[in-house]
Parts: sequence; structure tokens; C-alpha cells
Amino acid sequence: MPANQLRTETSIDGLVSIPSTCVDSDKRYLMGFGTRGLKDTESPIYKMAIDMNSLYAGLDHDGLAAYSKGQCTAKVYSFNDSEFLNSVYENATWVTFINPDVDIDFFYKQENLYVVHYVEQHSISAMLESITVTKHIDQYNNLLFNSLQTFKSVIGTSEVFSRKMISYFNCLNGKWLLNIIRKPELVVREKTSLVATCFVMEHFLQRMKDIIWVPIALDEIMKVTGAVGGSMDGMFTKKDLGIDGSLSDDILMMGLKRENNQLKLYVYPVEVKVLADDSIEHGEDQVSNLYNKVLKEFIFQGNTFTRKVYRALLASQFLSNAEKLRANNLISDTNYHKISDSRYELLNVKFTIEQKLPEELGNAALVVYSNSTART
Repeated sequence: MPANQLRTETSIDGLVSIPSTCVDSDKRYLMGFGTRGLKDTESPIYKMAIDMNSLYAGLDHDGLAAYSKGQCTAKVYSFNDSEFLNSVYENATWVTFINPDVDIDFFYKQENLYVVHYVEQHSISAMLESITVTKHIDQYNNLLFNSLQTFKSVIGTSEVFSRKMISYFNCLNGKWLLNIIRKPELVVREKTSLVATCFVMEHFLQRMKDIIWVPIALDEIMKVTGAVGGSMDGMFTKKDLGIDGSLSDDILMMGLKRENNQLKLYVYPVEVKVLADDSIEHGEDQVSNLYNKVLKEFIFQGNTFTRKVYRALLASQFLSNAEKLRANNLISDTNYHKISDSRYELLNVKFTIEQKLPEELGNAALVVYSNSTART
């Protein structure tokens, strides 16, 4: 198939690449090498990748297929014809896929299939380690809704609001939903407060015109406590960065703006606390350390290859979360397409990170909840 039918997924000038995916007019899921949106076809890596994929595509029909430049070989999955998968979905409470070849969009595109839980690699490739889905949507919705309704003082009684909260949970972190079921009220308050804060910050940051904001959960990326069960030795961890002290691991608001044909990225860390005796002072230390020790030192400053990798990681998470917001109808089509049109520049770090924000916003925020009321 023509490679330009699949969007580019190459990063850092071709050093990192993952398969491109799309759903065609016949509602088939396609996965292969993509060049749509590629703006630098003269790079030696890109030229070689395009030619090698064209050569490989010519191996069809026992190598008798004619060579055609700009082609690729693609895997094809059909949602409608997979009787085996549908049978498994129907007869299992939920189904877990380990290291799937496909991305999360493959599951979002299937009708009446609910994404319950997923674990991302949190690397530039943004692939999945595992994902759990179910076709018993009503049963699962009721389980979550009833669990959350135990704490009406936290989320209110509106079913629509609760559904939106559940969708936001899945966009921010694939593990949170299952982790709050039948947990103590404090745990539920902490996690729902993070989601509620995303709503608060979206409105708060609207005073900065023409910027598209996307929330990102920091706990998996930073792995600052080890509580999430992941490795403490990976990229962008405290050990990797060589820093100590407490760090904020709640929310990073990332904003995108195109001005005079220049792409700008904004970062705004947010620490969230459910009020306790020492939580305000501790929260101030956490968000201050994140801004001064991590963002200023490793994101804003320097132009080394390592700094470029860190920026590419954040840009990849920004794109990944924008995809999940779109799948859950939590971002407008206009804003999503503006982000999608900037995909090549984001993945290849062809943007500037704006350190200066309006004075009234400051550099970061601490949001404190007391009796279900937010204070900033």
C-alpha cells in the first residue's frame, strides 16, 4: 500500500520509529510504515527507510511484484470478521493482551468495547505493555459508577459527570480506574481530585489565548516513589536525572500554540493535595522541586542529545494523551486536528519550549481540596 496513506511515526530525525496505524474506508485497521506528514525527506535515515520499505513491499507474490517507490507492507486487521476475538470478548468478563502489536486506538475503534486498564511503556515509542478490555460495558460501568457513588460528597450525584470522570481517568492513567474500586475514601478522594483538577486547570489556563492544553499524569513518567510498581531505573526517573528531594508526581499541563509559523510548547506543573496538616507546605516543596530541578535543568535549558530525548518523550506523551482525549470525546475536532497537524514537529523536537508564562499564572500551581472545594 502507499506509505503516504499512513501518518509518520518517526521521532528524533528517524532514530526512533513505531508502526503507523489508521482505519480505512472499509473499517479495516492498517499498520505499517507511514510517511504522511513527513516534512524532511532528504534526511539520510528517512531516505533509506522509505527505499527499504519500498523494496520490502516488492517481495510480495514470491518476489515477483514490481518495484514501486513509496510503498510499504501493512498488516491488516478486520473488526467485523474476527469471529474468534468477538467470541472471546462475549464469553470473558475481560480480556488482557500482553505486548500487543497494535496501539490503544485499535481497541477504541472497536464498537462496544471498553478499555478497562492499560500499561504504557512511557517511552518515545509510546507502545503498550498490556491492555485489558471488556465487551460487558453496562456491567463494568455499573461497577465503577456504584463504587464512586459511595462517595457522593466527592463527585456528586450526576451520572453524566461520573461518566465523564471515568473517561478522564482512562485518558490520564490506565491503572487508576481499577485501583480505586472498593478503596478507602481518602484514596478515592486523591484520585478523583486529580481528575477534577484537570477540569479546573482547563478553565484557569484559558486566560492564555490560542493555546491548546492537554493534561498528563506524571506519576508513571517520573516514578518518583516506586509506588506504581515500575522500575526506578528508567528514563526520566529521579535516578536517571541524578536528583534528590521530593518531587511533584501529579499533573503536568502541556500547551501547544503556533505563532508566526513557529510551534511553541508550554509546560505547567500542578500538585494536588487533599488537605492534611502538613500537605500544603509539602506540596509547595514538591512542585517547586519539579519546576526548578527537573524542568529548568533538563527541559528548558541545553541542546544536547539527552535534552532532545527528554523533550521528545514529553512531546510523545502529549500526542498520546491527545489521542485518548479524542477517543473519549474530551477534545474538540478543531483542537485535535491542530495537534495532529503538528505531529512531525513534535516528534522531531522542532519546537521551542516557552519558559515564560504570564505573571498572574506563575510557574506552577498547588491545588488543595478541603471539604470537596478546590483552592489554588
